[in-house]
Amino acid sequence: MIARLAALVVAGAMVFGVIGVLTRSSLPPSALDQRAARCDVIDEHGELRRGLAPTTAIAACTALIDAGSDPSPSMAVDYSSRALAYRENGQVDRAIQDLDTAIGLAPALAAAFRTRGLVYLDQGRDDRAIQDLDQAIRLDPDNAAAHNFRGLAYLDQGLSDQALPDLNRAVALWPMDAAARGNRGRAYLAKGQIDAAIQDLDVAISFKPESARANADRGQAYLDKGKYDQAIQDLDRAIRFKPDLVIAFARRGEAYRRLGRLDRALQDFDQAIALRPEDPDLHADRAWVEFRLDRLDLAAGDFATSLQADPKRATSLYGQGMVKQRKGDPAGAEGDLNAARAIDPNVDAQVAAAARLQ
Repeated sequence: MIARLAALVVAGAMVFGVIGVLTRSSLPPSALDQRAARCDVIDEHGELRRGLAPTTAIAACTALIDAGSDPSPSMAVDYSSRALAYRENGQVDRAIQDLDTAIGLAPALAAAFRTRGLVYLDQGRDDRAIQDLDQAIRLDPDNAAAHNFRGLAYLDQGLSDQALPDLNRAVALWPMDAAARGNRGRAYLAKGQIDAAIQDLDVAISFKPESARANADRGQAYLDKGKYDQAIQDLDRAIRFKPDLVIAFARRGEAYRRLGRLDRALQDFDQAIALRPEDPDLHADRAWVEFRLDRLDLAAGDFATSLQADPKRATSLYGQGMVKQRKGDPAGAEGDLNAARAIDPNVDAQVAAAARLQ
């Protein structure tokens, strides 16, 4: 979940970019422009104005809504704008209420569908998000933010092939936007196109050096290329910019593991698990470090935790068998190792390959 939120924070720069997109047959441009100007809470980059708290933005739009003197379609823009401020303030339910109201008042308001799609993304409701973003794009095919968010929804579902066309479109529409570049880099990373990922992430970081997610993703790209020191430099920056970014600690821990710096790796996996204790992948990763450090009881506990979440996790079952083998339980070890091989006949090769990456 944190990783998802981190990605959405990177994308947040695109949130307000087309806040006033409404079909012109339902609202004259002059009325829309006047109302957007009166609820003036965003800067030229589509973000809340520097130093402007979400509560201030909420108050500005609430004053217009409470006045209630403008035509209903134009008031929908205020509801949509206030919803985004509610989201920034962590008031997700109120954001959705405002967006439902905005869509009821102005069913052609692309920005409302786009923002509700973003809120659903926050909640992990990817299918609902895609439905709303589909509608936003039907209403406004050149809505860069909607393409960007739909690409993220596809990425969250592991569908990088579907994500890439949306992210290509977002970059084409908004070539100087760090979020679009960074998210396309993430898509290339998921597809294993590492050089293309680094190229996009370089651009994203040049636009926004403090982007924790872009630095963390480029760190992963360098990790995949075996450039561990460069990976650690990027992951150090990611953690400095966002100290609760779980993926940055996990990736840096893996880089240290591959360098043989096991104590440092263990510290990073400890921190990642402290931030996200229910993640079975993190427990499995820490277990292998503990095993190499001969901390067998701790390794056994972490392997068991990962297997509670997924009893058919072949590499964890294999690791549990290796712990039993080292602790002098050959029968138990044989049972676990054979069970792991029955689940995945390639598990021996996978474990051996991971061991060689250090």
